[in-house]
Amino acid sequence: GVLNMAHGEGRPTGALLTSDPRLARISFTGSVPTARGIAEVAARNLVPCSLELGGKSPFIVLEDA
Repeated sequence: GVLNMAHGEGRPTGALLTSDPRLARISFTGSVPTARGIAEVAARNLVPCSLELGGKSPFIVLEDA
C-alpha cells in the first residue's frame, strides 16, 4: 500500500514489523532509543529508513519533489 500505519504493544510489535522480509522502507517518528533498534534491524536487512527524532513533525513527500 501507499501508506500503512500499525499500532501495537511497543517492542514485540516493532520487532515483528521491522523484521518482515517484504518490507521495502521504514519511516519512523518517535524516540531515539526506539529509532536505534529500528536502525539496527534496517541495517541488518538492508532496508532504507527515515527517522524523525527531533520533534513532532513527520514529513510528507509530494510527487513533484
